[in-house]
This record gives sequence, structure tokens and C-alpha cells, in this order.
Amino acid sequence: MPLQHLKQLKDHRYRLTHHSRKRYVNKGARSKTHIAIHHSLVRRSQGGANAAAYARYHVNHLGWPGIGYHFVIEADGTIIWCHDLGVKSYHVGNSNGFTLGICLSGDFRYEEPTAAQQESLRSLVAQLKGELPQLRVIKGHNEFPGYSWKQCPVFNYRAALGIKQNEVPRSLVMKSTASPSGKRGHDVKDVQQRLGVQVDGIYGPRTKKAVYHFQRSQGLAVDGIVGPNTSQALQSPRLPRVLRQGMKGSDVAVVQQKLGGMGVDGIYGPQTKQRVMAFQKQHGLTIDGIVGSQTWRKLFA
Repeated sequence: MPLQHLKQLKDHRYRLTHHSRKRYVNKGARSKTHIAIHHSLVRRSQGGANAAAYARYHVNHLGWPGIGYHFVIEADGTIIWCHDLGVKSYHVGNSNGFTLGICLSGDFRYEEPTAAQQESLRSLVAQLKGELPQLRVIKGHNEFPGYSWKQCPVFNYRAALGIKQNEVPRSLVMKSTASPSGKRGHDVKDVQQRLGVQVDGIYGPRTKKAVYHFQRSQGLAVDGIVGPNTSQALQSPRLPRVLRQGMKGSDVAVVQQKLGGMGVDGIYGPQTKQRVMAFQKQHGLTIDGIVGSQTWRKLFA
């Protein structure tokens, strides 16, 4: 359903389920600089793949103030406007404040978005960028901090929108393993963010150690250098984040929930490490307490 005007779409908004007491904060449309692309993880053939069903689930089961997305694009291309553009809804964790969420109905692990959905996505994004010139970045759900483990949106949204693939970070080499400082800049911050270490833009010993762990978990040459192969692995949209003691985030909570027998607080503490090591021992994995690629695959086998 190609759009003519955002205002026309807004004037025909659907009434969706909202919490009786809780309300989202509206920070104003100018607060939005990013767009997050999602899929609903509900197969269209199973029914319930629509904005009304998502709203009921988010409110009645998750206790949210309302549906998490700003827009939902149904299988026939119909675009559902769910929130004012400035609303800080729940869909990308710590990035909610500056991100608009667009969800395409369907489980794209098993099916493809329809041609009508892709056409509506292109039209919606184009008009949003025209309405909000500060919208600079479009990412998939799993490209936001803390969500590299998530299979969302799965489909190639960049191709659907005609966006070129992001360039991988340049090679990052420590000036000296004995020095607390090395290469600096946005490329370093991107690597740190993907590895889940302190983001300070300095490629120091802690970052290099995290690169070692990552390379080992991915079967790469363990040299502490983020060259083309390591960069490509870090950029993989299907790659879960490597988790170890001291880390925090929603992906830690997923592991805790999957292992069971402990509180789910999103903090990788000693108890979580013990549970991970027990799981690794049970399944014949390397017992190191680190949730790398092999442990992730076994957890979700």
C-alpha cells in the first residue's frame, strides 16, 4: 500500500490495545535519528500475524504500555501507524529513545516478506526521512547494541531499501601490547560495541583480549588483529555476541532463561558462569564458562 502522505496515514490509525495505567514517554519526533527494522516472528500462515495481536501480547503478557513498534506492515502491504513519532516505545532496549521501530508481519526465518510489504517499507522509510531529516541510520534489530544474538529481521532489508552494505571496520592493530593505548576512533568503538566490552574508542589490552576470545570462538587466526576475516565475522547479522563473566544485557538474560535454575537478571555473574560450565560439560563442549558460537548453537539446537 504505497503512501501518499504520512498525515493521511496518521488520521486513519487503528485503535490498538493499551495498558490501563502505563504510558510511554513522548520525547518529540526530533529525538529520532535511527530506524530499526523488525519481523514479527509469527508465521503468516499461523494467524495472529497482525498489529492488533502484537499489541495484545505486548500489553497483556509483557506488561508494556502498548505495542512496541511505531509501524507494522501487514502481509498485504497495509501500514499500521501505532504511535506518534516521538514516542519512546520498547523494541530495541537502550536504543529506544532515538529509534523508530518498523515491523513487517511474518517469520522470515521460514518465509519471505511479500512484494507488497517491501514496496510499503520503501515508501514508508522514504516519507519518514522526508518528514524527519535527522533520520540518518537504518539498521536491523540485531545490529543494535545487545541484540547481535537475535534473529531479526533476517531478510535483506538493505536490498529491499536499495542500501549498500555497510563497510567493515578497517584493520585495528595495537601499537604495543604493553601500552594502554592503541588505535582510536569510531571503528574501535564499533568493534567494542559488538564484543560487549567498555566502549571508549581506545584499542587497549582489554579490547585486544576480547578480540582473542572472539577469534578463538569463531575458529579464526588468534592474533588480536581485526582484519578482514575478523571484521566480516563481527559484522555477521546472525552472529550472537560472545558472553563471559562481568557482561550485562538482554542476551545474557536469554542464556539465563534457557539454562534455568537461576534468577534472570541479565548480569553474567558467578552463578551464571557455573551454570554455563555445567551445560558445557554435559554436552561435551570446551568448559570455559564463555558462551561462544558452539555453546550458542547447542543452547538453541
